[in-house]
Amino acid sequence: MKFLVLIITLFSLFINAKDLNSSDKNISQELISEQNRLKEIDKALQNNIILIKYQQYLEFQNLSINLKTLKHKLRILNRRRKTKSVLEKIANLKKSQFAIQAKLEVLGIKESSIFENITTFATLKNPPKVKNPFLILEAINYKESIKKQLKLYEQKYQNFINTINLIKEKVSIIKKIN
Repeated sequence: MKFLVLIITLFSLFINAKDLNSSDKNISQELISEQNRLKEIDKALQNNIILIKYQQYLEFQNLSINLKTLKHKLRILNRRRKTKSVLEKIANLKKSQFAIQAKLEVLGIKESSIFENITTFATLKNPPKVKNPFLILEAINYKESIKKQLKLYEQKYQNFINTINLIKEKVSIIKKIN
């Protein structure tokens, strides 16, 4: 009797172990597919102009903060007595300040213009006044140029929405993995 109970217990443990292995395989397959999807999203976002501009803006902000702290340190050091070590520190800080200013000029971002080219519309020319039949062509060209601008802004808007959706999907996948 004890032997029969022992065999049944071992058999049930063996069956449960197979179920656990298959569920572990399913979980690992899901994890692999989620990681592959993350790689696809990262690849899609890699050359996205919106994210590139945002990264440049963040870099601009960091450099601006660093420049302010350098200027503050320079003011403090300039108030001190001019010893050899203080003069060396001032020279090093001025070199760093020059390098940061050069990087800021290369970035060339204004504080308020991070997405200005995406969110602002070009000013439209005044529509041509059609006073004779020959000016009809000018009016047709004006209409076509407005259609092209509208299509361009619709593409920019769709790109922006797609970027937001990819970022949301990436965040949800990361939350699911963790």
